[in-house]
Amino acid sequence: MNARVGRLLAVLVIMAGSLPAKGLAQNAPALRDFDAEIEAALRSAKRAAGFEFLGTLNRICLL
Repeated sequence: MNARVGRLLAVLVIMAGSLPAKGLAQNAPALRDFDAEIEAALRSAKRAAGFEFLGTLNRICLL
C-alpha cells in the first residue's frame, strides 16, 4: 500500500509542477479586427471582379 501511495504522490507532484509551466508558456491571444478583415475581403473581391461582374457581389453576397 505504501508503494502505491508513493507513486500516486509522485504523479500528483509531477502534474502539479507541469500545470503552471504550461499556463505561463502560452501567449495572450491576438485580438482580431473582424470589421477590417471583412472590408479587406470585400475590397479584394471587388478588385478581382473588376467591371466584368459589376453588381454580382452585391446581388449574391450582400443582399
